[in-house]
Amino acid sequence: VDVKKLELKSIDTHGNDVVCNLMDDWFDTEILLEERLNIILLQPRMYLFTPLTDKFVILLDRTTDGVFVITHPDVLISGTVVAGSFFCERKTILQEMIRSKETELAKLALIGTILHEIFQQAMVSNKFDLSALEEASRKIPTDINFLEMFSLLELTAADVLENINKHLPNFSKFGEKFMRQQPNGKVDIPW
Repeated sequence: VDVKKLELKSIDTHGNDVVCNLMDDWFDTEILLEERLNIILLQPRMYLFTPLTDKFVILLDRTTDGVFVITHPDVLISGTVVAGSFFCERKTILQEMIRSKETELAKLALIGTILHEIFQQAMVSNKFDLSALEEASRKIPTDINFLEMFSLLELTAADVLENINKHLPNFSKFGEKFMRQQPNGKVDIPW
């Protein structure tokens, strides 16, 4: 039996590493290195703990029920689209791709998601100076989770960076004003 072994970092609520063995129909699931992945277990005891490796092991095969593997958790899909996929999966996917491609809202949503990611990194590191923000933004075009969306929306990394860099001075001003022990006078943030 072919087995695809995934070593996942801190996906459970306790922060333990998890090994997920994909077998049978699950073996063909395409998962790239460093790709975000959610595994939802409907029953909390659907894994084995191996004391030798100090890891939890999840076995997924044709007989496993109550497990959801979500390969692109950052892509939102409406319930209507999911329900429509029961009749014809290809039609639903193509409709969603065409609709997303034709609208500027999808591009704006992607830019917003990237800006949110940069802002979160700044909050965690408490580094809101412009050079730290620009360094975080330069890493985005190499993030595998965004590359697929760039391609789908026919965006280049340069286009995205140009759009993102317009907003970084406002993030820096926000950090200067609000991310201190004491407020630092009046800072004008033109939203």
